[in-house]
Amino acid sequence: MPGNGLVGMNSDAERMEWDPEGLLGPRQGGHIDRLEAQKTEERNKAEYERMAAEQKKEIEEARKRREARVIPEDPLDKEAVINYFLDTNPFDMEYEIARLRPAITDELLHHMDTIVNTTRLNTEPVQADLDQMYEYEALSQVLKEGVIIFDTMKQEALRNQKNLKILLGAADKKAALLQLAGENAIDDSFILLLDSNAQAAKDAGQDKIADFILKIRAEATRYVIKPLSVPLRENEIADATKDQTDGNGQRSSNLLTE
Repeated sequence: MPGNGLVGMNSDAERMEWDPEGLLGPRQGGHIDRLEAQKTEERNKAEYERMAAEQKKEIEEARKRREARVIPEDPLDKEAVINYFLDTNPFDMEYEIARLRPAITDELLHHMDTIVNTTRLNTEPVQADLDQMYEYEALSQVLKEGVIIFDTMKQEALRNQKNLKILLGAADKKAALLQLAGENAIDDSFILLLDSNAQAAKDAGQDKIADFILKIRAEATRYVIKPLSVPLRENEIADATKDQTDGNGQRSSNLLTE
């Protein structure tokens, strides 16, 4: 066989590495590591695809579940509205609060709190009343917190839309950006609004407008306000939803209204 009888070569491995002219180049190592990295990448890709498919399935299920529901015909029908929310899937609560925001009035919350307080003061309540009390108490808190979050986000959205209109209509875009930055009006939600407008323009075939908005976005990111680490929103919710006690020991809602 080729290579037999070569001086100093006592094994097949040595004969395979014999390359006196350097034709084969330096030996490449790490073959096993590369194979493992490739396998890991393939596993990660498969896991990502599985999670994406699962997320898509959950989104579709949520869409069908929400479309199948019938909202109360009369938003002033307190019991109908309450029962609607009690039957709501917890994952859909934020969506339903936004959809039925006009029905979540001070009167509705006061009605629920009154029933809760009346049952709590009853010395011999029946089990059905206790069950209702626990349900109403939990739902009242969820609705109060949800309303505050929704109203805050709505106000932020309106403010961002107004600021974007001012910015796009300004003759001096840089000066307008500096003014918004000075007002602490450039945050992540404002950047998201720019992204959505750029995407909408691109989808409509208005590539020049999309590019123009993206240029503004690139400049605006320099002035983004980072949120404080202190959980201010949780404190605001606690302050806004805490109960107040009157002279008769009754508790009343302290919900912030529009």
